Amino acid sequence: MMKTLLTVFVIVFVFRTGLCQESQNRYIDSLQHELAVADNDTIRFILFGRIADVYTEINSDSAFYYAEKVIPYTKKMQFKLEEATALGVMGYAQINLGNYPRSLEYFLSAIELASDVSSEKRV
Repeated sequence: MMKTLLTVFVIVFVFRTGLCQESQNRYIDSLQHELAVADNDTIRFILFGRIADVYTEINSDSAFYYAEKVIPYTKKMQFKLEEATALGVMGYAQINLGNYPRSLEYFLSAIELASDVSSEKRV
């Protein structure tokens, strides 16, 4: 009885984990497709940010890459808080990659931007 229950649990766990991964891959593919057809800078920067968020726990290199793509748009549109968020994602990716000094630089830059009262303009 216990052996059967354990076997069922393992099968369900493996099946469910595979489905979650497949679902995540479809979501990323969907976002990347939307990015390819986006013709608006605001939409592009939102999509880059979402893709970076999805990759945060599954692929730190990709999370960093897409968060880095957000920065030029936030500077162009003067969205300081969104820039701070992107820098935070970049810092977290660097932690996961083991680059702690670089991570600290990104986090300190994010804190500096977020702490500035003028950053709340254009929210």
